[in-house]
Amino acid sequence: LLLDSNLVDWTSVDVWIQKYHELNLGLSMTYKGRYIQADSHIKNTLAGEIDGVLKLHATQALAENLRYQGKLNQSLSKWYEALTLSEELGDSSEISNGYLGRGIVRFLNDELTKAEEDIAIYYQYNERIGNEKSLAYGLSLMGLLDYKKGDYESSIKRNLDGYGIRIRINDIKGQGESLNNLAL
Repeated sequence: LLLDSNLVDWTSVDVWIQKYHELNLGLSMTYKGRYIQADSHIKNTLAGEIDGVLKLHATQALAENLRYQGKLNQSLSKWYEALTLSEELGDSSEISNGYLGRGIVRFLNDELTKAEEDIAIYYQYNERIGNEKSLAYGLSLMGLLDYKKGDYESSIKRNLDGYGIRIRINDIKGQGESLNNLAL
């Protein structure tokens, strides 16, 4: 149907689609544990002129890939870059996701106070917009922070609250995450 459209400038769309495809290859390689291949695909996405939204998503993908490799300082730097890009785009949801990514890396770096601040921003945003799945994820992360700080009662409460949301919205994978955190 799109091929028949006279409204599409295919010379610009073709490049975007190629870049988008390259990004998805990078994401796929990241989740398969092929980090070097993923890095190459993601960096190819970022090469040359690129749409702002695609640049943001590629930067986030690179930050995640670096985190999975254990290159936490490089990952944190990319999350700062992603936050700047999302602020330039004025996208509140992506700003929230940037804080989430940065918070996770800070958690892994044992920067618990900073991680808590970032994850709280993510949680508060999702509470405001009523995104229950992300709200439950935020509760899980805050529960892990509580666990790491030795506040086991708060950890249990937050993870039970998140588990309750996940049951209500039928988030099976999330329920497993909550149960794993409760087992800790």
